[in-house]
Amino acid sequence: QQPINGITWVDLTGGNKYSISSNWSGSGLLIVNASGNDVALDISGGWHFNGMIWVTGRIKISGTADIEGAIFARSSIDAESSLSGNAEIEFSSSDVSSAFSLLGGLTGLNVLSWREI
Repeated sequence: QQPINGITWVDLTGGNKYSISSNWSGSGLLIVNASGNDVALDISGGWHFNGMIWVTGRIKISGTADIEGAIFARSSIDAESSLSGNAEIEFSSSDVSSAFSLLGGLTGLNVLSWREI
């Protein structure tokens, strides 16, 4: 695993997955590009993240991960609780807007509005 700050892009092949399993924090836009329906992103431990996570695959979350922003997954999300605590996923429009602002100069994309479903 590597520090996630700004834009972090991870390309996976086959059944490989990107694992984050320590006590640290990151921010920005994390994109995990995977194929198939295998777990592409496996988050555990006391991880804190502010921003947006975009995964083309499955996500597994366990431990005491704290995510403020938004998660988009092409497949499904398995949120698991372990004896060490509970994962917290909180929508934050300001953290999502900050993540999208990283792309603004590159693509001309802007967030005009958000709607929680």
